Amino acid sequence: MDKNLQDDIRAIGDVIDTWVEAAKCGDLERIFSLYTDDLVAFDAIGALSFNDLATYRSHWQQCLDMCDGEMIFEMRDRCIEPTGDTALVHYLVRCGGRKPDGSEQTGEMRASVFLRRTSAGWKIRHEHYSMPFDPRDCAPGA
Repeated sequence: MDKNLQDDIRAIGDVIDTWVEAAKCGDLERIFSLYTDDLVAFDAIGALSFNDLATYRSHWQQCLDMCDGEMIFEMRDRCIEPTGDTALVHYLVRCGGRKPDGSEQTGEMRASVFLRRTSAGWKIRHEHYSMPFDPRDCAPGA
């Protein structure tokens, strides 16, 4: 594998790892330092899309305010695919929280993250989190 490609994969992995650690700690400053100014986000909860950092930050704060214990964010099957100055990362994740009594409230999600190389390094330009569902559960009368 080309050394530049290896370096990009390592740098992109560092961005994602930093994001995970910042999210688990509820560190909004660090989370939002990893995004481009023109971020577009599709989260699994709340609004259909977020098209500006201020609105997305407010959403994040509301999510963090709902958590009264330790955040769980266990990533697996991460794939990093850089191409020039852009990159795609996708993974599966068990996400939720552990309440003070030790009980867990988690769900399985999937994530796709698009990054762009900037003068400040790799930044997240787009992220999409979703949860699978059975459409039969949404049918009238179900």
